[in-house]
Amino acid sequence: MTRGGSSGAVAEDRRAAAAVKGLPPSGPRRRVGVVLTLALAACSSEGRPPSVDPSPVSVEPAPAPVEAPEPEVSQETPVQATVEAAPPPAPRLEHDLDRFRRETPRCREDVGHCFSLALHLVMLEAPDGRVPVQTIDWVAAQVRVAQELYAPIDASFQVDSVDALPGEIVEVNTRSERDALGHGRFSPGAAHVFVVARLGDIDIAGEEIRGVHWRDRADRSRRWVILSRIAADRVLSHELGHFFGLPHSDYPESIMNKSPRADPPWSERGFVAAEYTRMRRHRDRMLASGMLINHAAQR
Repeated sequence: MTRGGSSGAVAEDRRAAAAVKGLPPSGPRRRVGVVLTLALAACSSEGRPPSVDPSPVSVEPAPAPVEAPEPEVSQETPVQATVEAAPPPAPRLEHDLDRFRRETPRCREDVGHCFSLALHLVMLEAPDGRVPVQTIDWVAAQVRVAQELYAPIDASFQVDSVDALPGEIVEVNTRSERDALGHGRFSPGAAHVFVVARLGDIDIAGEEIRGVHWRDRADRSRRWVILSRIAADRVLSHELGHFFGLPHSDYPESIMNKSPRADPPWSERGFVAAEYTRMRRHRDRMLASGMLINHAAQR
């Protein structure tokens, strides 16, 4: 066994360890340099970061991010949103009642007496407003027949005024309601004609009649004609017959005869000579009292 060889090897190992730990070398400088070089290489192989090449590397800059455009902000004073109120409903206009004057027959030029009719109409509710209870054509037919039948007493008629009755007046069924029609509306000088939706029979409950000549029970000199809207075209002439002093009659051809009959037909009925004579006298009395005014004298 050789002692000198082992001790030399031990001494060499101790120097290498001391060099790694940074201890002062115990051997020659040459050996220390070798050992340090080996230690550094070992450290590099154990995962330490490799040395970085100090030479400059050209790196292109990343493109600048594209920013989303900001929303435009108006510099004007903001306008407050407003909610417009619904427009008010259109006014419910009355029918052009003056058409009943303009579009119905005027007094005949070949007669010497022109008498005014003051027309008072019930108004009915409809989707487009209040409308008259009857048409202009219906009124025109009533006036046209009266002009024909009263020409033999030298009399003619025309509508000179028209008004609407209050909304609560639609039907007339009692004596009191007949009286009330003329209150505040009757005036002398014209024949007043009221047209209603229904005219009840005061003598037979539940029945309806076509027309009536009515005297105010408080003052019988005040009188007017009431027509139902179902009246045929000769009913006004019949009621004016009462206005001119005629009672009901038995003459078959007279419109003052109420009895049911087929002959003559309704369209051929009128007045008889005796009735005309009586109506002339009554016409003159009404002119003298101011109950009627002759507008033909003013032409």
